[in-house]
Amino acid sequence: MQRRQNMRGRRDLQGALILEYGRQYRRFLVGIALAWIGLLALLTQVAPSPEAADLPILALALLVVTVPLGYGTIETLGVSHRVTEDGLERRSPWTSPLFVRWSEVETIQYRRILECYAIHCPRGVVRVSIHLDGLAEFQETARLRVPRDRRPGLP
Repeated sequence: MQRRQNMRGRRDLQGALILEYGRQYRRFLVGIALAWIGLLALLTQVAPSPEAADLPILALALLVVTVPLGYGTIETLGVSHRVTEDGLERRSPWTSPLFVRWSEVETIQYRRILECYAIHCPRGVVRVSIHLDGLAEFQETARLRVPRDRRPGLP
């Protein structure tokens, strides 16, 4: 998928910016999931019953598709970050919540392979994907709150 430009993030009731994956990513995952379910339904109707020797290959094929689809769904629906004037809060199903004050940020680096900003602090790392809605607003806030020498990945 192409990176979207200038997608605005939503705001919560307190006015904090919420960085999250947008509708485009959610629709993509739902489309893939429905296509996969449709294919399985079609195969159960037209394909003959598998032999016992074929079951390991079928199980492997099922894993090859469902594991990445499951990971993508959890990532897309579960990851978000809350950006305030005071700092950045990480919300992820993969790690525990973490609030980082802007004054605690040691460095902000850009990770090209992961396509994210890595915000390092004494208690851990917060990774902000470039595919999240509200990225431009996050970048602007970080530029205002973090000194230039501590944000080499964010000019």
